[in-house]
Amino acid sequence: MIDREFTRCFLKLYVLWRISRSETYGLEIIQELGQRGTPLSPGTLYPVLH
Repeated sequence: MIDREFTRCFLKLYVLWRISRSETYGLEIIQELGQRGTPLSPGTLYPVLH
């Protein structure tokens, strides 16, 4: 099982990378990760975006 802290760090890096490419909305990030097999809830993503 993947460690929760590892997942949180991965999410932070992914969000920074994604935002550096172009402006985006949280829903777009949730959909992208869902298509890649990493389901994500808004309650997990939006604190990272804040």
